[in-house]
Amino acid sequence: MSLPFNTDHAPTLLGQANKWLKALDDLGVENVRIRLAQGDGNPNGVFFHSGSDVVVSRGFAEDWLRFRDRQLRAVEQRWRWAIFIPACISAVAACGAALAVLAPHLPRALNQFRTSAPQPPSSPPLASVSAPASAPPAAGRMWSAVAVDQYITINGNIFQAECGPKAESIQRTDSQNVVRFQMIAGNRWYNDEAGGDERTELDGYKQSFQVGVPHWTAYTLHIEPGPRLTADWIVLGQIPGLMGHFVKNMIMTWSAANKTFHSERIAQGVNYQFVEKIIIDPVNGYYGSWFNGKQVVDYHGPFGAAGKTYYPKFGIYRGATPETMTVRYANYKFGTTDLSGLIANPDPIPALIPWP
Repeated sequence: MSLPFNTDHAPTLLGQANKWLKALDDLGVENVRIRLAQGDGNPNGVFFHSGSDVVVSRGFAEDWLRFRDRQLRAVEQRWRWAIFIPACISAVAACGAALAVLAPHLPRALNQFRTSAPQPPSSPPLASVSAPASAPPAAGRMWSAVAVDQYITINGNIFQAECGPKAESIQRTDSQNVVRFQMIAGNRWYNDEAGGDERTELDGYKQSFQVGVPHWTAYTLHIEPGPRLTADWIVLGQIPGLMGHFVKNMIMTWSAANKTFHSERIAQGVNYQFVEKIIIDPVNGYYGSWFNGKQVVDYHGPFGAAGKTYYPKFGIYRGATPETMTVRYANYKFGTTDLSGLIANPDPIPALIPWP
């Protein structure tokens, strides 16, 4: 059959393509996405096995996911234009109607304004001239909402919000480098399927990793005190399709390329310092992670698949669960600048600003 997308990993047996497409459709976009994040980076490896004759390759699943994401973005764009254009037409029509009503009264109103406006004295005495009083500074908001799809800049990096419509989804402080993520059950991003995975994340796709170049990231993570976290899995920071910090039953696992490198019990209400170094290279890659000043991962070997683009995301990504979960990230940095100095001397943690 003719596939709806280009791929170098199509099945060779007649009729298998239909079975592979059906298997991926049955899994759903987000389940495929999370399986790819947890799986091996080899495009020829087995991604999904069902029965005796359905063995979907990872490369085929990746190409399918990219195709489905393009479809979703196209639908979203059409939906936005379908709302925006009628709104503009309505606004123009309303302005025209208002001008039609006001036009007969404008000459009289302008004339009244001219005759009633006070005239300044021709030569005011010097004693009456003084410098204007300084206005008191406006009190800035402590937190400001980040809207769905909004782009924000954090330490020179551009991120796009993937979250639900409620203002509580993502907040940031106006004067300090803190971002607050709140995952409320059902307040999902429009690309997340109802009853499935849910997220409130910042997507850094505009900052992709360069093959063979060391990239660093550093931040402080704080899970706010709250109810027991019952999700089957939670990801707090990830590189889609490559690695993530997975949490279940308050055990954080450092996972990448289908490998588990370290596990650590964490707790709510505690600040945790992360510094990580990553080199994307299908042969001579590297993944190093320091947790509260101690190195917990020191991996040398294949890291990332050839021809694939990787980028950072951070926030909350989890399996659907009823409780609300809130985390704060402070001093988030990403790029090619060497951040090893922050391992022993992390940036000061900003004072905890009450919410709301």
